[in-house]
Amino acid sequence: MYEVDAVDLAARELLRERLPTLVAETCAWAVGLSDAPHHTRRSGRVVATGLTLGNRAEAEQQLASDEDVPLQLGETRAGTLGDALGALMADGRLQADRLDDEVLAPYVLDTCLLAADRVRDEQPQVWAELVDELGEEGVDLLDVVRAAEWETPLRTEAEQLLLGALAHVPLVQVEAEGLPLSLVRAAEAELRAAVAPQAAAAEVEPGALFLAD
Repeated sequence: MYEVDAVDLAARELLRERLPTLVAETCAWAVGLSDAPHHTRRSGRVVATGLTLGNRAEAEQQLASDEDVPLQLGETRAGTLGDALGALMADGRLQADRLDDEVLAPYVLDTCLLAADRVRDEQPQVWAELVDELGEEGVDLLDVVRAAEWETPLRTEAEQLLLGALAHVPLVQVEAEGLPLSLVRAAEAELRAAVAPQAAAAEVEPGALFLAD
């Protein structure tokens, strides 16, 4: 359908335009990953090895096991972000699953919303036909995006672009690049907590408190 393709095309264009934003958010997300405990499988159970991902990366030891690494990560060099994304967590999930939930999913949704807004403003007739075909009123962009299901294929493309940019970069370097933005995000969280006193207080970096002030 032309109508659906109009938004899909806009979303893919925006995805490439906004790739630096995705890279920056991923670097910020990765801050502290070196301190995460390393886990392995033994007799079918996930157990902690007593080391951190950073410990193993410094020793040039693989962080992920071949049996757990998803195909999209391919062959990863020890100590890289791609290697860390294949690392197990205590619940048996991978760090890549956490990245998908916490960074990729919201980023892709935001990109789809921006694309829908662009088509609505620049191609009103196309937009009207689209929302009519989807059975939506078109007032709530989120409803339209959910109904059209643009997110799933776009998330796959976003993941490929991100891995192409960062998968082979050493984890320590990714963390260093993300530190400034991670402090900004922590400051934002501190501000949100300030307007929601019922929320439990969390420890934050001194730099984050400075930015929040």
